[in-house]
Amino acid sequence: MSEYQYYEFQAIDRPLTATEKTAISQLSSRVKPTAHCAKFTYSHGDLPGDPKQVLAKYFDVMYYIANWGTQRLAFRFPKSLISPETIAPYCIHGAIEFTVTGDWAILDWQFNDEEGFGWIDDDRDILPELIDLRQEILQQDYRGLYLAWLKALTSSEEYVDIDTSELEPPVPPGLSKLSPAQTAFTNIFELSDDLLEAAASASSQPNVIADPDWERSIAQLSRQDCEDFRLFIT
Repeated sequence: MSEYQYYEFQAIDRPLTATEKTAISQLSSRVKPTAHCAKFTYSHGDLPGDPKQVLAKYFDVMYYIANWGTQRLAFRFPKSLISPETIAPYCIHGAIEFTVTGDWAILDWQFNDEEGFGWIDDDRDILPELIDLRQEILQQDYRGLYLAWLKALTSSEEYVDIDTSELEPPVPPGLSKLSPAQTAFTNIFELSDDLLEAAASASSQPNVIADPDWERSIAQLSRQDCEDFRLFIT
């Protein structure tokens, strides 16, 4: 089987500048970045440098797949909008890692399947199906995080360091009815149906906050907090 690697990067919060697109073009002679996207395909060699640094410098989401069995999904967040203490229980060394680089927090999911992938459709854009996971995490919907944790449990022990003495992370509500992006994650990363059913049975129904409650809460915020909240939900 010949080697195959595919990287897809997306910028969400702002478009790339002309200078940034030029810098990205210098990473590969074949890449043609747009204002929001760059894709790299390799049958020989690899992306120069650390893809996590490319993500931290230019983009908000990265998807990677290699035909020997590695899949990776990573997100960049403004570090002021994410809680390390909340993310930490879902982290597993070698599979789900959370780091801070400058003003950014990087959440990196990497899964390895020893059997590899027999065929990869490089005409399919994967990230549009998964991109809403980032906004869901920003809005404190941690179902995607929990699904990633479940997937990590099935990864090869050669790559993942699972401490069986640690407690299971909090089970978020609403796992019985996943969002489109969460459903796409379970399909693209081939999450076990048995694990999904067990997780859904342990998950409560999500709380619904009435509109008047939202209005009262927002009315009590300062002007700066209101601006931060507006950025958070858009």
